[in-house]
Amino acid sequence: MRKILLFLMFSTCCFSQDYFLTKKQIDSICLKSKDYIDQKTPLKKSIKVTLKNKQSKTLNGTGSETIRIFKHLENDPRNIVETYEIIKTSYEYVVDYSAGNFVYVFVDIYYKNNVVDCFYIEETYKLGKERKTQQVSLKQSNLEEKDLNDFIFCKSFKEWIREKSKEIYTIFYNKT
Repeated sequence: MRKILLFLMFSTCCFSQDYFLTKKQIDSICLKSKDYIDQKTPLKKSIKVTLKNKQSKTLNGTGSETIRIFKHLENDPRNIVETYEIIKTSYEYVVDYSAGNFVYVFVDIYYKNNVVDCFYIEETYKLGKERKTQQVSLKQSNLEEKDLNDFIFCKSFKEWIREKSKEIYTIFYNKT
């Protein structure tokens, strides 16, 4: 009788724990998955740059902003209706300006229980005489401690992610 009771308690405790996917598992699912939502928006931008002779010039450019939202079927046996959750969003921002100037930004946003968990940010740009590439990997909790202001595509990353999260949730809930 004790063994049966012990077995029941053990199995209940094991199955009641929350299970979260790792970044590696999420990337693997997204690589194979065809279950995503795409939204592409054309862009027209202008930016001031300092040229080699220290004159400033306004460059006009065209490009696109692409948001790809990967969704995953929740594995909860209690759900009667199939419910999806966001596991990853890839954001790509590309603007080509004249004379070989460009801005390229790629952001991966990872989720746990439909809440932002961590980010991977890659920004590359060439504007006038300035050329820079930076990569940042960051947890949501670290973003609360410090804001990233050294990106060219946004003034405050904390504000940008808040704005994009609202947009992503709107797209996700309108299309599912």
